[in-house]
Amino acid sequence: MPGPTFNLFLVNLPFEAKSKDLKEFFIAEGADVVSAEVIFQDNPRRSTGYGLVALKTRKEAEEALSTFSDKVGQNYDYICYSISVSKNSD
Repeated sequence: MPGPTFNLFLVNLPFEAKSKDLKEFFIAEGADVVSAEVIFQDNPRRSTGYGLVALKTRKEAEEALSTFSDKVGQNYDYICYSISVSKNSD
């Protein structure tokens, strides 16, 4: 049974960003990413500029939030906001 995940909501993503890009971006900074998802609209099919990244622990989520919030405007286009803690259940 999967454990809980801790989510970050991202805004101001480049329209070209893909889920794979988000995952690689967070992994490169040392995060243990469970999943990453860019939110798309259907018609026309393009990014909304928002995304979600799920991390394994609350500590990692808080560290990522702190790390990327401090670096916004310094080389990062992504802005992170913590949205919720969700527990997966079967």
